[in-house]
Amino acid sequence: MTYADVHVNFTWEEWALLNPSQKSLYKEVMLETYENLTAIGYNWEDHYIEEQFQSSRRDGRHKRGHTGEKPYECNHCGTAFARHGHLQRHKGTHTGEKLYECNRCGKVFAWNCHLRIHKRTHSGEKPYECDQCGTAFASHCRLQRHKRTHT
Repeated sequence: MTYADVHVNFTWEEWALLNPSQKSLYKEVMLETYENLTAIGYNWEDHYIEEQFQSSRRDGRHKRGHTGEKPYECNHCGTAFARHGHLQRHKGTHTGEKLYECNRCGKVFAWNCHLRIHKRTHSGEKPYECDQCGTAFASHCRLQRHKRTHT
């Protein structure tokens, strides 16, 4: 077994979509996994080097968020982005490309996060709950829209 076999890595965007209990569960599971790998003699030095690299990438992205720097520019329309992944996702708007297909119904999406939200229509999962009335929603944006009805 290797670290890559068990590690789950979320992008900042994916992490933001998780509710607090999902984040807590992830942390608990990964902590137990790390403890088990350490117990069987996993060499963390290689992982530490990768983490340092990932951390420096995150720091650069974080700083760009404050400075407004957007070094990734679309060669089709000139729209600029702070992150390369956002540029790649944007390029699909020009081609109409939809790479993410629901394995239950075949519906396709340009963005993976929209596919994840769509899949909740099949599972009935509604992880975002209003703290004022208890109504639950499949997506964070629907919850935010709903919360405005309370003001």
